[in-house]
Amino acid sequence: MNTREDILDMIATEAVEKYQRTEAVASSAVVRRHGRRAPYTSKGIARLPCYRCGKQAEYQWQVCADKRLFRPLCGRCDVALNKMVLQFMGDPDAEAKIDQYAASRMPNEKAVQPRERE
Repeated sequence: MNTREDILDMIATEAVEKYQRTEAVASSAVVRRHGRRAPYTSKGIARLPCYRCGKQAEYQWQVCADKRLFRPLCGRCDVALNKMVLQFMGDPDAEAKIDQYAASRMPNEKAVQPRERE
């Protein structure tokens, strides 16, 4: 079982690695990341790419540590993020809940796994 410090260290390491990858990409091409303080409208969200994978966004998330910006997400990434949060919280019914949630968000697909750490 990971201690709180281990989890915070893991999160910080992942953030640094993501920043380094983003910097490498940004130096070779213009990268535009979307986010705003007010929620997107349904029309507005449909115009944006998913913050994580670049596919068509359908949903949005707001994270306090991310300056409370609303970030656009596609259905698959939204389900993966919800699954990760349920697992992090140690919810005993996480699998059943995420299967039901995925069925409502992506009726023709199964739930996706969160990305594995490299």
